[in-house]
Amino acid sequence: MLARRITYSLVLTIILLSFGTIYFHHLEDWSYVDAFYFSSMTLTTVGYGDLVPTHTSTKIITPFYAVFGIAIMLYLIGTVIGHYVQRQEKYFEHIVSVLEEPWNKRKKK
Repeated sequence: MLARRITYSLVLTIILLSFGTIYFHHLEDWSYVDAFYFSSMTLTTVGYGDLVPTHTSTKIITPFYAVFGIAIMLYLIGTVIGHYVQRQEKYFEHIVSVLEEPWNKRKKK
């Protein structure tokens, strides 16, 4: 289940980056590298400001792209962090059970 959520969020991120790259390449007439750079900087909220939308349509679409993309990026980050937290919880549960085992044997006597 967790692997499926991670895969799902990675695929969504790749689709969104691809869409942004193609969209900004065609409408802003940027190179694919510049369009990918702008898309990734927008989704990660870095926004250096060296590339900015100049056409009216991209000025309208970019905030929606950013909000939707940031939500997907947060979902991806939350899913990955959730995976590691879950692993740590299992590890600590194992440690506690190992430490409690001698105590439980001693109580039974």
